[in-house]
Amino acid sequence: MDLNTCKLDAGKLSGGVWWLLSRQPDGTLSAVASRGEHEDKPAVLVCPIGVEYERALEEARRPYLLEIRDRRLSPADERAILAQAVAQTLWKGARNLTVGGQPLVYRVAEAAQMLARPEWTNLLECILRIAQDRAALLADEEARAAGN
Repeated sequence: MDLNTCKLDAGKLSGGVWWLLSRQPDGTLSAVASRGEHEDKPAVLVCPIGVEYERALEEARRPYLLEIRDRRLSPADERAILAQAVAQTLWKGARNLTVGGQPLVYRVAEAAQMLARPEWTNLLECILRIAQDRAALLADEEARAAGN
C-alpha cells in the first residue's frame, strides 16, 4: 500500500473545505464536499477538528472549571462554550446563505452568538459532523497521478 493514498492535504487542513449544504425533509442539514464546482450553491467553509479546536474549547471552558467539575454548568453556558470554539476554529466562512432573507455575512463573533442559540442546533451539529470527515481532506494523489 502506498501511504500517499491516505496523506492529507496541508492546505485543506489549515484553510478548510467548502461543503455544499442542503436541507433534509426532517429539517436537518446534509453536506457534500465541493471540489470547486457549484460556486452558486449554499455552502460553508469548515476546517477539520484538530489541536486548534481542542485548545479553543479548553480556553472557553477555563472560566467555568468549577461549574464543570461540580456538574453545575447550565446547558446554555455549555452550548455557548462549544459555539465559541466552533466559530473560532472550525467554521471559517459561508456563501449563498441567508437568514430571514438577509445574506449571511460570516464573522466569528456573530457566528458564535448564532450557534449558541438552541434554534441553530441543526447548523451546529452539521458543522461538527463535517469537521470530523477526513475523506474530504485527502491529498488526491491518485487524481494528480492521472493528470486531473
